[in-house]
This record gives sequence, C-alpha cells and structure tokens, in this order.
Amino acid sequence: AVVYADGESYTMTAGGITLYAVWTANDNAVIFNANGGVGEIASIVAKTNAVVSLTANTTITKAGYTFAGWATTADGAVVYADGASYTMTAGGITLYAVWTAFTYTVNFNYDGADSDTSVTTMQTTYGAAFNCPVPTKTGYVFQGWYYKTTQITDNLGACIVTLTGENGRVFDSTAKWALQTEGMAISGTTLTKYTGTAKYVVIPDTVTSIGNNAFENCNWVKSVIVPNTVTSIGQAAFSYCSGLTSITIPASVETINAEAFWNCYNLTSVVFEKNSKLTSIGGRAFFNSKIKEFSLPASVTTLVYDSGYSSFMGSHIEKFIVEEGNTTFYVDGNCLINKSTKTLIAGCNNSIIPTDGSVTSIGYSAFYECYGLTSIIIPSSVKSIDHYAFFNCGLTTIIIPNSVTNIGNNVFFYCGNLTTINCEATAQPVGWDAGWKTECNATVVWGYVAA
Repeated sequence: AVVYADGESYTMTAGGITLYAVWTANDNAVIFNANGGVGEIASIVAKTNAVVSLTANTTITKAGYTFAGWATTADGAVVYADGASYTMTAGGITLYAVWTAFTYTVNFNYDGADSDTSVTTMQTTYGAAFNCPVPTKTGYVFQGWYYKTTQITDNLGACIVTLTGENGRVFDSTAKWALQTEGMAISGTTLTKYTGTAKYVVIPDTVTSIGNNAFENCNWVKSVIVPNTVTSIGQAAFSYCSGLTSITIPASVETINAEAFWNCYNLTSVVFEKNSKLTSIGGRAFFNSKIKEFSLPASVTTLVYDSGYSSFMGSHIEKFIVEEGNTTFYVDGNCLINKSTKTLIAGCNNSIIPTDGSVTSIGYSAFYECYGLTSIIIPSSVKSIDHYAFFNCGLTTIIIPNSVTNIGNNVFFYCGNLTTINCEATAQPVGWDAGWKTECNATVVWGYVAA
C-alpha cells in the first residue's frame, strides 16, 4: 500500500531505502457506434485490464438489416459477438455495429414466354440492385416483372424498386405482357394513333411512318422501339411524352418533322444508328428537352433556323457533335454552324463564337434559354442577329460590335440578369428592329469603346 505520497518528505535512514511505485488502474470506456443504425447503447466504463461483458443489443436497429455483432472499424468484420466478453484496454475502444442485409427470394412465372425460361428463381438482398431475365413472347412486348400489382423491374429486367419486408421474404413475380399492336391505329403503313396503356412499346416492322401526334400526351410511355422500316416521324409525334428519357432513331429515318419530341421534358438522350439516312429535322423538334449531347448525322442537310422556330430551339443541349462527312454543318466552339451561310444555328451554355470570320450571322433563337450562358463575345465578323437569339439567357453584360447592321426583334427577351448592353454604334442602326430589346430592362450604352 502507499506509505509515502507523491512529493512527501522522507528522513533518510542508514543504508537508504528502495521505494516502489503503486499503480491504480485508469477508467476506460467501451463506446458503441450504431454505424448507420438507429438507437443507442450506453457506454461501459471499467478499469484497464478489467474483463467486462458487452451489453446485449436490444435497442439499436437498422431497417432491412439484422445485427451481426461488433467490429473495431466502421467497415470491418465482426470481432466481438453480441454480449461477448471484452478485456478493457488502456484508452478504451469504439465498437461499430455490423449489419447483414435481409435476403429475399424472387421467383419467376414467365406466363407463356417462348424464350428460355430455365431461370426460375434468384436471390437478392435489401437495397441491392438486381437484374432479372428478359423473356420474349411472339406478338407481345415484355413490360417487366410484377409482384402482385407492383412493378419491380423495367422491360430490360433492371430493378426499379427496393424490395422490403421481413428477412427471407419470397416474391413470386409474374411477367407482364402487352399485345404488340394493342392500342395502335395503323392506316396502310402509317401508325396514326396510339391509345394503348403499355409503358414499353415496340412498333411493328410493317410501319413505315409515325403519323402526326401519334403518341401525343402518352406520358406513361417510358420506351419506344422504332423499327428500321420507319422513314418519317411526323409532326408532334411524341409531343408531351414526358416518360421518355431516351430514344434511338433507326438508320432508315429520313425526316424528323416539326415538334416531333416537343415537351418531352425528361428526354436526355437521342441516339442515331450508324449509317443514318436522316436528311432533315423540323422546327422545335426537341423543344423543352434535357438532351446532354447531340450528334448530328453526316446525312443531315436541312435544319430550320429562320422560319420563326428553329430545329434546336429550347432543346437545352449541352454539347453538339457533327458526324464526320457532313458537308453542310460543323461544330466550332460548341456552336453548330452552317458552312455555306456562315450562320450560327445553335449554341450552348459554354459556347464560344469563332473569331476567324466563319460566322457572319447568329440565327433565330440560337441561344434560346441558355440559362448558364453569362457572357459571350460577338466577333466583328457578325453582321446580323436574328429574332430571339438570346431569349431568356443568363447574360449579365454584352458588347455588340459596330459590324452588326441588322438585329431582329426580341433578341434579349426575358434576359433578366442583363444589366448593360454596350453598342459600338453611336446610335441605333436603321437595320435594327424597333423591338430588338423588348422585355429587357438593360441599359443601352451607345458609342461604346472598349477600355
């Protein structure tokens, strides 16, 4: 036991003395981390080297998971079982709950499929993405796998829901089919109207044209497969198909008419098959879409950009590509340009207008709703700017060079962030429309000279 306190006085004895340190164990703590679960377990406090029993877990839970034990790192394996003994170490320890996802069984009822049906069951776990078989059935289009009335996969077999329920739950799923021609009005070889209810549509290869307004307002349709017999997509054929996220245009299509994909709000991808025969795209064909990248086929010779509504007006395309071999159009500075007329047809949020004289006019609605376009330099080669060229853009200031002798109406319509328009001309040129800055409150500075 302690005889002398630390720092206490001592009267030296003959022969001296050996004093031995007396040690008292420190208090340490076992801290329990729920590691993604909810609930708490109180820490255990004990002396170094003391043997303690870990508190049995009855309070920490995690939806879709069972508690497996404790790890010493957040992503580690189980080191201590629930309620195990632990010898307290100096400084204590933090233990992390280890969770095991619930396991589910998915069984498949192919309901008359005539493809391979050998896969009858599969295992998956809570929260995991999974893929199921994709069967076929002559005369029908696969609509996905359904558990009772709930769709659990899309038509490609990919899961679209998170399976839930008790551990070990069994999901007896059934293939859902739609008659291929259900709801399709076909006159001759033209699909004139679709009134079906299928989410995934495959157009028969007897169809050569998709008529005007054929799928208009079919907002439940998520996918349409167009056969390589189709040569024309009619006006507003898929307008307001807000469920469409992508579309593949077969090489056989020669014409995409005006407003074909008008207000397909969620359309992000348009893919043209190789060796496309497409020659023309009508006005506002992809209006109000969210296309990230648009690759214009080499075969395209006609785009609308001066008739009151251009081909790419309001399409919100982020990047333009022109396929090698196109003799009419090209891309420079992420601007789509007509070679012969030197007209900038369409731009993007990050466009830079070429300064080599290759652009002499900015076409109708070229930068329509380019919200991210905050500034752009108009080179001195530009002589005209067409109507609505910068409609509702994010521009804050702009310089119009003296070379611009013609400007259409509503060029800066709804450019709410535009504060100053610096014009090198000393006064409004005769060729500028009287309504060139309608609905734009920016201050116009005439006779602007760059510093």
